[in-house]
Parts: sequence; structure tokens; C-alpha cells
Amino acid sequence: CNYECFGCINRKISSGSFISKGALERHVLPFVSNLECMRLYNYGEPFLHPEFIEILGSIRAANEKAVLDISTNAMLMTEKIARALVENKVNYVTVSLHGGHTQEGLIKYSQKGADLEKIKKNVKMLSDVKKESSSLLPWICIKSILFDWNDSEMDMRAFDALGKSLGVNFVGWDLDASFSSHSSKRFIEGNK
Repeated sequence: CNYECFGCINRKISSGSFISKGALERHVLPFVSNLECMRLYNYGEPFLHPEFIEILGSIRAANEKAVLDISTNAMLMTEKIARALVENKVNYVTVSLHGGHTQEGLIKYSQKGADLEKIKKNVKMLSDVKKESSSLLPWICIKSILFDWNDSEMDMRAFDALGKSLGVNFVGWDLDASFSSHSSKRFIEGNK
């Protein structure tokens, strides 16, 4: 991944290797036609893969009906990737803005690499490519984990407004109580 998020298991297991197109063709594509849903991510940034667009095209060609779901931090999204997401009818793109709607909040969580202005530009670009193509897909979501620094009513309203300004379909939040020193105190079980 291009981040080093303090809460991510990838920091402990990262091998830095990618599935090859040959391995995908031998071990994954034969089964794709039987799948209803395929998540093209797992504790890492999918757009880091140098053959992401080709792999996406191969997966979509193998199953035109499967629900394709991608989660990204959007730092590496290019217009070429945005067009591939729309053309291959990816169903869901979730942009992880863990830490909130501010540069400071993003860096607090990602610890390196996050650039809010670049992320906003890239998400808006995806939204614009989708509109230009008259496509309903992908359904774009921005999501943040709520911490003690971004869970105020004001912060959550600002995050919602950010989503609206970028043209996303959904704005959402997750709770993560595994890091109690940083977890949201406002939204813990039993709080009113």
C-alpha cells in the first residue's frame, strides 16, 4: 500500500508482491464465471498493481453480471483508471478517507502519503467521467473511520458536505474500537 495506516494489518504482513496476469488466468479466471460478487481489494491499494486495468477487463469479460467492488484511497486514481472503472461497469468504488475531511486527520491515520486535495480531485474526476458516460456505475462512496478527532457533529457535517461537493452517491462512517486510545468516544456502545 502507499499508506502506512496505524490500524491496518497490512503493515504486519505486506509482501510487496502482486498477482501476475498469468497466475490470475490460471488460478482465478476459471472460477470467476461462477461468482456473484468479487472484491478487488484486501488490505492494500488496488491501483498500485501495474496491470490493474488489464486484470479488471479480464475479470469483467469472464463474468458480465458479477458485482465488482473496489476499495481505494484514491491517491493513485488516474483518468485512465476512472474510465476503466466506468467502462467495465464496476458496481461499487469505496474511497477510504479514514481520519476525516481534513488533511491533518488523514495524515493522523495514514501516517504518510495522504493528500486531501489530490483525493478530492480524483474522486471528482471519477464522478465526472461517470456523468460524461451517462453511466449509473460505479456507485461511489466516501467512508471514514470515526476517531476522537473527527466524530463531532461539525466534522461529520463537513464530511457529508464534502461528499455532496464531489458528487458521490453515499457518505458513510465506520467505528473501530480496536484502538481505544483513538476510537470515537461519542459513538461507543451505551453512549447517548
